[in-house]
Amino acid sequence: MEIYVTKNDNRIGPFSMEQARQMTASGELSPTDLAWYQGVPDWVALSTLIRDQPSVPPPPPPATASRSQSTRRAELTADDVRAPG
Repeated sequence: MEIYVTKNDNRIGPFSMEQARQMTASGELSPTDLAWYQGVPDWVALSTLIRDQPSVPPPPPPATASRSQSTRRAELTADDVRAPG
């Protein structure tokens, strides 16, 4: 996604979402600067675009509770394995 920003009546960009976030955090861009990317019908406050997009991918789903037998075998310790008798 290429974001264009209007700052001081000048159109600048394109920037990636991450670049826009970093530039806003550093003060180079203002959250109130107008921004646009292809697919958005009109220019909106940069803060709106940044807020609507996740900054990092979502975490993976939690692991399932059941483990395969091969995983359990690999976790056995000497105390788990006892000689008969």
